[in-house]
Amino acid sequence: MLDTKVKEKMKLTAPEIGSKVWTEEIIHGEYGLENAIENGTEHQWIRGFDKGHVRPLRVLSKNKFVPYQGRNAIVLAMLSLHGDPRFIGRGTAKKFGASDEDLKNLKNVKSYMVVFTNVFPINMETSKRISEDWIKENPIEWQKLKDNNQVFWKKTLPQYRWVYNVEDIPSLKLAPLPKMKLPNEDFTPSEMFTNIIKEMENAPKIVHNNGDRNFYRKSEDTIVLVDPRRYHNENEYYSTAFHELVHSTGHDTRCNRPNVGHSLFGSEQYAEEELVAELGAMMLCQMLGIKTTTNNSKEYLRSWLSALENDTSLLYNATEQAYKAIDNILGGLNA
Repeated sequence: MLDTKVKEKMKLTAPEIGSKVWTEEIIHGEYGLENAIENGTEHQWIRGFDKGHVRPLRVLSKNKFVPYQGRNAIVLAMLSLHGDPRFIGRGTAKKFGASDEDLKNLKNVKSYMVVFTNVFPINMETSKRISEDWIKENPIEWQKLKDNNQVFWKKTLPQYRWVYNVEDIPSLKLAPLPKMKLPNEDFTPSEMFTNIIKEMENAPKIVHNNGDRNFYRKSEDTIVLVDPRRYHNENEYYSTAFHELVHSTGHDTRCNRPNVGHSLFGSEQYAEEELVAELGAMMLCQMLGIKTTTNNSKEYLRSWLSALENDTSLLYNATEQAYKAIDNILGGLNA
């Protein structure tokens, strides 16, 4: 955990702190890149939650848990080794029944950084903030303000906090985690992929060949995939297909990422785009219950390691781009 005095001395913003903390974990963590390169072990990226839970969940109340959004969703999924998808801050945990002993023990368990901004309403006539209590007590007046366009939504500067997985706070008095079904649980991976392409607005063309390479050709807006029958299993094929599909969201008519189709292997630009594609494919596979496969070649991992060491903002930016790619593919649905 980054000490407050260190933060003040370094004069870092919340996004900069998030970049440093997350990058440190991905490079030097137990399942990080350095260990994967040195010992040939699998790099972590994602261990996954139970099949029905498509994203890490934020504890809002004893019985209300909402999915994290954006980069926080991806980073928590990447770094957590827990089976429970719910995360909670220390103060909220105390409010919901965490014992003094469990709270004291939090210094010995893994914490996770999340970066966020708060948004709150301002009365344009009075220029004062509108409190949640006032909104609850005056629903009719609140609706009138909104109908008359008298509300301005102000966003705070990015902030950060540390959260913990609920498994590490056994005294918490939370409702049981509800059983959640996948959006298309009765579909096979092949049917899911076909339906995603069918429903995706402005989808790229997909062709198969007898070659040995999978790639996205930006000039023709075409994904080229190896014949599915040449893969060892269906999951391996669709994990690869989603990787290339995320690349395709970088096209000018979609998310318009400049590194797509313009960078050489080993360059920082190449590594950044590959990171976006890997993270996006990882989350898509998790949403659909597909076991992910990743490229663990040392050359591939070294390209990421070099890029992350040279630019600590890379991971922070890549997670946001990956989330935008997922929204583009799924039509903005937060499944």
